[in-house]
Amino acid sequence: EARSIRSARFDQRHDRLDAVLVDDDGERLLRGERISPPQPEYRWWQDSPDGAHYGAIARDGEVERLIVDDRTVLQHPHIEMFWIAPNRGTWVAAIEQDGQHFAVHDGGRIGPLPEIADVALAPDGSKFAIRSRVDRIHTWTIDGQPLGTDYEHVSQVQLLARGAGAVFVGHRGAQCWLVTPHGADGPWHRIDRHVPTTDGSGTVMIAERDGIVHRRCVPTTPAH
Repeated sequence: EARSIRSARFDQRHDRLDAVLVDDDGERLLRGERISPPQPEYRWWQDSPDGAHYGAIARDGEVERLIVDDRTVLQHPHIEMFWIAPNRGTWVAAIEQDGQHFAVHDGGRIGPLPEIADVALAPDGSKFAIRSRVDRIHTWTIDGQPLGTDYEHVSQVQLLARGAGAVFVGHRGAQCWLVTPHGADGPWHRIDRHVPTTDGSGTVMIAERDGIVHRRCVPTTPAH
């Protein structure tokens, strides 16, 4: 039983009550029927996209801990952000050390890097892409290689499972293309969003050209 509740919220997406409980051992996270191990203080927490896994940042004095599914996976003085993939709870965290930025994951550490603005994880955790920021310029890289070098900039990056590549929007001037391992679909004046099909063989996008909105399914498997 908890001595008090520090905060509570109802997660409508997963139909679940989340709360920070306080007892004599410290704070615990209540996520539906699941209660995390005690920590001195939980700063924030978030779920994987499917809600099957969770990660949380806890502070203990000068050290911050990244906890994934009740297990401490990283300890560092300054954990900036973290991301979790649905499959197996694969995680990536951004840390700052001596004024430099690094991406830490369960396989090691990458860096130093420019300031890390975002990370895109493949649904099975097989790959991840990093969006770095220098002044107002944002670049995406996968395994250290820049993504979308044929375009002025890229956005809406999603990675495919089994290391099959990336889907993203490439921008050049006032035009844009949906780029997949199959090829580039466009040009369009705007691509509002794209989501993978259930079987993973394509992606469905909402795009506009000459004032007409299109719903289009584009294959993501490489062309032969």
